[in-house]
Amino acid sequence: MLGRASYMRLPDIVGVELIGVRQEGITATDIVLALTEILREQRVVSCYLEFFGEGADALTLGDLATISNMTPEFGASAAMIYIEDKTIDYLRLTGRSDEQVALVEIYARQTGLWAESMRNAQYERVLQI
Repeated sequence: MLGRASYMRLPDIVGVELIGVRQEGITATDIVLALTEILREQRVVSCYLEFFGEGADALTLGDLATISNMTPEFGASAAMIYIEDKTIDYLRLTGRSDEQVALVEIYARQTGLWAESMRNAQYERVLQI
């Protein structure tokens, strides 16, 4: 910017560890409404959230999409979930070309966005739900 430094405040990145697995009869809507209440109490306004843990692993990609679609209701700026085999299966199921699917997987693995790479991620804070 005309030879001068430009400063930008980076958002806090908050890890949201989902513990346990969904009980029978509990829907994605039930989960996301409970998460919304908890995350509002935890003041995640303008934060980037990264969901992980055995609870996230046990959810379907549709469930995870439901959670991330509620980001504005949490007050957060973004909600992210690592890429793994369920994501790749979804891309195939929705008609993405083999080349596109391979590109997504290679990119995720090389940039550290693949599930195994995210296991030791460091966050500003971690919420266990």
